[in-house]
Amino acid sequence: MQFKKSILATALLSVLTLSGCNSGSSDTATSTTTINSDFPNVKMCLTSNPIACDNNGVMTNNDGIGQLVITAQDKNKTIIVETDGHTFSAPATSTFVTPITTLVVNAMKNNKNLTVTDAKNTVKDNFSEFTNKYPNINIFGNPNKNPILEKIINALEETSVKYNSVNIADLVKKAMDVSDTSVPVIQEGGSTENIEQPQLSQDAKTIKPQVLKIEDKIQPIDLTTLFTLDGDSSVLTYHVKGMPQGLTKKGNTIEGAITLAGTFSIKVVADNNGALSQPVTLTFEVTTPNTAPTVKNAGQKELQELTNQLNLTQGEPIGDDVTYPILDLFNDVDGDQLTITPTFKSTKTNTSNGITVTQKGNQLILSGTPTNADEMTLTISANDGVNAQSAKAIITLKVTAVTPNAAPTLIKAGQTELQNDADSLQLTQGEPIDDDVTFPVSGLFIDVDNDKLTVTAKFNGSNGITVTQKDNNLILSGTPIEKGEMTLTLLANDGVNAENAEATITFDIAEGIKPEGNQTQVILGNNTNIDTVFIGDSENPDTEFTDDISISDDGIEYSNIKDLTGIYTAYGFNEKDELEYPFMGYATSVTIKNGVIQGAIDFSQTKGQPITD
Repeated sequence: MQFKKSILATALLSVLTLSGCNSGSSDTATSTTTINSDFPNVKMCLTSNPIACDNNGVMTNNDGIGQLVITAQDKNKTIIVETDGHTFSAPATSTFVTPITTLVVNAMKNNKNLTVTDAKNTVKDNFSEFTNKYPNINIFGNPNKNPILEKIINALEETSVKYNSVNIADLVKKAMDVSDTSVPVIQEGGSTENIEQPQLSQDAKTIKPQVLKIEDKIQPIDLTTLFTLDGDSSVLTYHVKGMPQGLTKKGNTIEGAITLAGTFSIKVVADNNGALSQPVTLTFEVTTPNTAPTVKNAGQKELQELTNQLNLTQGEPIGDDVTYPILDLFNDVDGDQLTITPTFKSTKTNTSNGITVTQKGNQLILSGTPTNADEMTLTISANDGVNAQSAKAIITLKVTAVTPNAAPTLIKAGQTELQNDADSLQLTQGEPIDDDVTFPVSGLFIDVDNDKLTVTAKFNGSNGITVTQKDNNLILSGTPIEKGEMTLTLLANDGVNAENAEATITFDIAEGIKPEGNQTQVILGNNTNIDTVFIGDSENPDTEFTDDISISDDGIEYSNIKDLTGIYTAYGFNEKDELEYPFMGYATSVTIKNGVIQGAIDFSQTKGQPITD
């Protein structure tokens, strides 16, 4: 028999272990934070390692402002901005991203023990000469508050703060001593040098827009005439941004013919060994007999009416994809083939909000699951390939918020009534509860969502008393073993929220005569084939603490179990079935205190495990 029990215990250990698993979830409130930078139309995102973005991020607007969703869990992350091959960063607690906030992040990279506050103080120490003179200026905030601070930031910006050996104190000193025509420039080794800044020439200050027809050659622009330098101007190099299609830079001259109609601006900056000039803006107005496409108001109105009928809800999939016909949305009098570009964005977060828009033939298709409750904007642009100007149809739609499911709550009057019933009981040590005591729980909890509630009940050590549930009633039975106060805890859960509603009822067991021997109830439920029980070790199934104990009148009698205290395993089986294989065995946990089983041995919720050998 010993061998058979060991097999039984080993096979049922996994059943008992799995029966104790549970899972939970938590929701995190989100909010959108506005982050300021001086970098327009570039990527901004959050990162955990300051190397790669954790998600797709957002694009900053024309003012260099981006909006990120930053939760409490993101407080140790880093905001990064990628521009012109440089990367700038700031702690997630910042609302500005500048080269100076990048110094804070660099300090924390170099010393993992630094907090954000410690790192800021480290940077402040290097800026002490500046902060002492300008104590009211926050160097981690708006970088345009002071012309000296702006020069410092410009010098750091050109390096992307890539030189860890930069002597910031020396940079500050050079910036404060610099003349109006010189700026500090960080050299390759990290030292700082004041270098003459190229100035705008009179030609640059008076240059006028060129008005042209499409594909007409522009009047060539000699970049050397736009800037002056007291020293040798031949050392200047020129950076050009925003060159329109058809123009090229040959040497120091811009020439060519613009092949699209519209208004175009080019920014030109002169560079004297790292000392950059203020930008010069070159403007071109290009006209064409070809007319840009236009929006058909009737078509836009029809799409808006279709959109108004949608019921998009936060967190719920769109289901059947939403289709937008665009064939009658635009008109082009020249009959040009139009290129359609849809853009779908949230007004709060400037993201697609979990919704995807794709084009298939003459239709746009919306799909996905909205992440946040918000007002959305679908912008449909049409371009004819000739004019820079596009026709834009703007459709608005709303994503409604999900009404959160509320956790159940306790009805205090119901708890008071149950406590009064408990107080009226006269329970005495060693005296059986003759008639089972029934407690109704239907009036104890309320759920505003009308969710079906699951009520569980447990004593703080059953003391020989068993509590079972039948429909909306709890039933107490058994014989109290020890005198004293007992607490019955009732938990109600709605199956949606992790939070339970809780009621506690106390019972007073009067002193009597402690029962001789030990016995406890066995609850079989549908497992009526169980007629034998033994107690074993949960972690070492080969170890048994009792011989076989027969079940009689739904209970067992046993001797003290080696004065054990802790949680162990009760194994149940049918002694006749054990003579043939396979047979069915069951396992459940029991609590033992000083050799006394606390409460009933409950097999009602267990599932049998076939034993084949």
